[in-house]
Amino acid sequence: MIGFCAVTAFIIAADLITKHLVAAGMELNSTITVIPGVFDLTYIINRGAAWGILAGKQVLLTVFTVLVLAALVFYAIKKHKVIGKLELVSIAMIVGGGIGNLIGRVFDGYVVDFINIRFVKFFNIFNVADIGITVGCILLVISVLFFGKKQNKTAAEGQDGSAVDYSEIRWDQIDGVSDAEERPAEDDAPEGGTGNGR
Repeated sequence: MIGFCAVTAFIIAADLITKHLVAAGMELNSTITVIPGVFDLTYIINRGAAWGILAGKQVLLTVFTVLVLAALVFYAIKKHKVIGKLELVSIAMIVGGGIGNLIGRVFDGYVVDFINIRFVKFFNIFNVADIGITVGCILLVISVLFFGKKQNKTAAEGQDGSAVDYSEIRWDQIDGVSDAEERPAEDDAPEGGTGNGR
């Protein structure tokens, strides 16, 4: 879980620092061109979710975000030993981004957005937290679809840590051992008797 916490903390820190620098160094609704026609810094505030969805409904957004983040953290804590590293990192990125935006909604009532990709019309202005959430979701889908969950090998390993090769086991041998254990020994007859019914 150290890696999970480190990734989460990194996303939160990067998000809060960049938002603070933009808010302190730019005027609201102003733009700084970084790469003409490609990438700008545009300082806006977003009182809703992505693309301004549910604008003004801060309580609903806050409650929903807290529930989703709590579910993800609970899942990561409970399953961190049996899921792959990629899946764990993707969840950490989603949680970090969610917390970053949640802090703005709770303390300011809005989220600071500033990354403006000009050459892709589909993109709205977003922030580092949004990057964490988006990339985390993509990695999570890739992890689930192509890698699956890391198998728990404890049950399939012997006492010495080596895997048990069940292909070398003959079940008739096992049955023979079981029969031998269950069959009473002929030498157990009491003294003075023949032990064979004669």
